[in-house]
Amino acid sequence: MSQKKIHFIDVPSNSFRQTLQQVGIANEIIEAMLDNFEIIKSNKFGYTPEITHVAEEITGKKTISFETFARDNQSFFVHSEH
Repeated sequence: MSQKKIHFIDVPSNSFRQTLQQVGIANEIIEAMLDNFEIIKSNKFGYTPEITHVAEEITGKKTISFETFARDNQSFFVHSEH
């Protein structure tokens, strides 16, 4: 696992909106994105960090934790200077 710290920055909606407008994103798309982010931030639908059986039922493969997934696929997340 990478030893780098990850920091969360809560960007105000108006700042995010202005940035997206500056790069030419359509207002309809911006509003949809902001709506989705607000739903996620509010945890309206509930966040379940535990591993469930649903993925295994769909894929037929045993489920793993995100930590295991990240460790097993670290090369895809860490930039290499080769």
